[in-house]
Amino acid sequence: MPLHPPRATRWLLGIAGGLLVIAVAGVAAFIATFDVNRLIAPGQGRVKAVTGRDLLIRGGATLEISLHPRLVASDVSISNWPGAGSAPLATDAEGRGNWEFDMVAAPGGACLFG
Repeated sequence: MPLHPPRATRWLLGIAGGLLVIAVAGVAAFIATFDVNRLIAPGQGRVKAVTGRDLLIRGGATLEISLHPRLVASDVSISNWPGAGSAPLATDAEGRGNWEFDMVAAPGGACLFG
């Protein structure tokens, strides 16, 4: 004769499973509808406040979801410090490279250009 879990246990497992499905669907919907380009202006302001340099992102940005999510922007340049001339410190005028911000390494300030 097979053993069946008590009715209350089955209800609790069903409710927990339903809540898990709803939570996963909510996160998926948020990621699908989130516009990363809304973060460009606040990011530019933060770079200006911290470094005193202008960050220009003309090509837009995308969020790459993986085990190490990254914010990737194209056609990026950052101005040189005042007094060093008018040439930018770093630029990607041809749009061939990316400015990558590793979200996992973010507390350490990892930012790659290339």
